[in-house]
Amino acid sequence: MSESIKQKAQGRALRLLSASPKSRLELKDRLDAIGFPDSVVLEILNDLERDDLISDRRYAEDLVVHLTRFKLSGRRKIDFELKRHRIAPEIRERVLADLDGEMEFERASELASSRARKLEKMPAAKKKKNIYDLLIRRGFDFEVCRRVSDRMKLS
Repeated sequence: MSESIKQKAQGRALRLLSASPKSRLELKDRLDAIGFPDSVVLEILNDLERDDLISDRRYAEDLVVHLTRFKLSGRRKIDFELKRHRIAPEIRERVLADLDGEMEFERASELASSRARKLEKMPAAKKKKNIYDLLIRRGFDFEVCRRVSDRMKLS
């Protein structure tokens, strides 16, 4: 293996990571698509993990924080995003187990309240359906969506 190929692959990997965080498999796919040899890609990935520059567990935890705090997403959406970013099932299960059911209800209520303020002039039944549909799209459980929409004071 040529040292220059390894250096090019490592440089490309670091540029890809500086643009946005990636899971190990996402980064592997990107490097494979560029055409670097498998042996070089695996060596680079192992070096990056050893140097703590990539960590699927940390990446998954950061993604969960982003989706819960800033996007107000539900458990289903979070699981979907973790799968989409190719996080291993055992890591997904661990980070999803840390999600609190009551906090999910609070996130859904906060999102519903925010949307309700924007829909003030809409008839109550239509507003309730709009909010319920939003909560479903954001990945909240059906029961949480029902509880939140039933508790909404819509006029």
